[in-house]
Amino acid sequence: MPQNAGFERLSDDQGQPHRSRASWNVWLDLTSPSPSPTPSERPDRHQFERLQEIEPLPFDGDSSTDGAEGSESPGLEDSDCGSEDDLHFLQDADQQPVLSQDGIGITNSHSPPRRDIRTTSIHAQHLLDQLVNGYSPGPFPPHHRPLRSSPGAVLSHLTESERATLFHYRTHVRQGTTVSAYAGFARNYENATGVSILPLSSASSVVKRVVGLVEQKWDMCQNSCMAFVGPYSEATHCTSKDKKGKVCGLPRFDDHGNPAKQYTTIPIRPRVEARFLAGSNPEYLSARGKEAAETYNTEEHVFQDWPDGRRHQQMLADGFFDDPRHEIYMMSLDGAQIVESKKSDAWVIPLSSMNSPISERYRRTETFVASIIPGPRNPVDLDSFLWPIMEELAQAAHGFWIWDMVKDSWFLWRAWLVGVCMDQHAASKVSKLTGTAGYAGCRVCPIKAVYPDDNPALGYFPLSTVGRQLVRRNDDRDDVDPFTLPNRDDTSYAHDLSAARNAHERTKVQKETGVCGLPLIATSPAFSHPYFFPSDMFHLFGLNLPPLLYDVLTSRVDGDPFSFTRQQEEQFGLYVETNSANLPPSFCDVPPRNPAKHAKRYKAHEWHTTTYVFLRPFLFSIGAPVEVVAMVSDLVMGVRIFTAGEGCTFAQLQRGRNHFHQFTKRWESLYVRGDLQLLHRATISQHYLHHIGDTAAQLGSIRVASQARCEREIGYIKRSARSTKHRFQTSSTTCSGQSACGSSIFW
Repeated sequence: MPQNAGFERLSDDQGQPHRSRASWNVWLDLTSPSPSPTPSERPDRHQFERLQEIEPLPFDGDSSTDGAEGSESPGLEDSDCGSEDDLHFLQDADQQPVLSQDGIGITNSHSPPRRDIRTTSIHAQHLLDQLVNGYSPGPFPPHHRPLRSSPGAVLSHLTESERATLFHYRTHVRQGTTVSAYAGFARNYENATGVSILPLSSASSVVKRVVGLVEQKWDMCQNSCMAFVGPYSEATHCTSKDKKGKVCGLPRFDDHGNPAKQYTTIPIRPRVEARFLAGSNPEYLSARGKEAAETYNTEEHVFQDWPDGRRHQQMLADGFFDDPRHEIYMMSLDGAQIVESKKSDAWVIPLSSMNSPISERYRRTETFVASIIPGPRNPVDLDSFLWPIMEELAQAAHGFWIWDMVKDSWFLWRAWLVGVCMDQHAASKVSKLTGTAGYAGCRVCPIKAVYPDDNPALGYFPLSTVGRQLVRRNDDRDDVDPFTLPNRDDTSYAHDLSAARNAHERTKVQKETGVCGLPLIATSPAFSHPYFFPSDMFHLFGLNLPPLLYDVLTSRVDGDPFSFTRQQEEQFGLYVETNSANLPPSFCDVPPRNPAKHAKRYKAHEWHTTTYVFLRPFLFSIGAPVEVVAMVSDLVMGVRIFTAGEGCTFAQLQRGRNHFHQFTKRWESLYVRGDLQLLHRATISQHYLHHIGDTAAQLGSIRVASQARCEREIGYIKRSARSTKHRFQTSSTTCSGQSACGSSIFW
């Protein structure tokens, strides 16, 4: 049964939620975490072994890095999935696969022993074993205390100059100042105190020595196509192919035998060791998870943070957290142009621990930048760059022995990756799903695209099929009821992966399901499709829907029920500009500019304030049609419910979902009207609104998956690299310093 079926039971014919106790019981039964399946119920891991053999289809490795969630950039249908040379995962030679009785996959003739669910991947166990690479935490450490000194002990042995440099460097990183600002303030400090401040490179070394931070360097293609790690560790030339099948072929080493190009990753373990050595003992996930479990099956339950959601409650039921100090991480990933108007693209990969209160979690010191992939081109095989990060996380699932200074004892610390937050451009690369250009372009459900003609490069996703009689490709596409929309799940995902047995079948499966191959991310024991790749509210609510709405309201088409006149557009811009100065800082730190003058250069926070604060009252004040005001009101109310800092109850989740359903229905009725020429208004971004309620119930809140923290890190990196000279080295140094400062909680 689909995860969102409970919403259907909670709605009457008008889409309004019932308030009866019986209907609540139906919803609670459907969303309550179930106990771990018995060995007979749990799918045989070897049923999925054959999935490792799937080779993704070619990927167009270079497009705009500033993509947004649900962005509709044109491209070939069902492309953007991965390269033919993406990681090839072969079965062990001693395995003897036979066809399973259900025909879904391949199973072994012998039954494997039951594995620990905390170290098991339901879709990619063989690949997970490669990442673990025989690692074992070993027996309980024989020595009473750790061999390395605590950060506090190292700090006490620094010289006066090194101590001053350390704190000067901390301020530099936390404030995001430039290299020249670091040097200028250092000179002022030296003149005032007589204590010298070390250069930036030396300061970074001091910080790493105190914290125990280790940087790892990995060889990569000069064109940023792939990394020479994992299965490619012995390669001497880049083997990646572009969409046309052309091999890059650039050498790994220069004429002197040195790596031609490298990128850096920063391991998690030293940061964790420093934190526990410093006396920090976070147990937020455990405490909050237990509190949420007590209210989960009640009407009073509030979805505010990750532990409140079904995913975490299921992990608790499965026994993931047998120690309250275990952690989970959320990965963010985004591409950015480091220096404006220059070829300086880079991919930033932060990790955020969920084991801290939401009031602290999104501070910059709590965000750990695991890697920066230098450009200037976009990666073709992104999985190869993620290999070192996923390798450490795979080993962390088995555990690292960590010294807890508070409890004066060793404990086996474990951690798991629970999700990846990214915009649509990155999502296609990481998830190996077709994305918005595909016939089955939604990550969450199997809805099919509608096309404006028989030879389009891009489909759209309205509820009602437009042009069924006019466009042959739309003939067999049914209308969609948002209240009965089925969701993808791990069972359907495994079936889609195993359905491709040759190149011809891969092409067909890719088109019909949107599944191009098995991503490296699927090795996480906490992987669950489709909510491992949640919609990002930062892009969806801030950069996708508001510009679409504003563009339609300011560009009149015959038959539209309402649009701004030029005078009303200027009046609205002045209204925003004048009144935004009176808003409290809790609404917006920086007032939005006049949209009539600056809409093309608007930032996410400006779109958010303009759309969800000012648009509705302005429409009402100028006498816009009631149905248009009601449409905008549904969007505004839905966004406010799901982004509320205090969280929302089951009833509020349903109310927000109803608002989004009503918005899309009114939007299509008023501004699409079954017209193929207006089909471009029915974007995938609009469709993703139907899945926000389910995502919030699964993740505890859609706020936990926001890309805002990644965008913030990119902003700091840009400030520290205002010159194209050594821009990537400066960015890596800044991020390693920020990660080190975040580790030093004792500061």
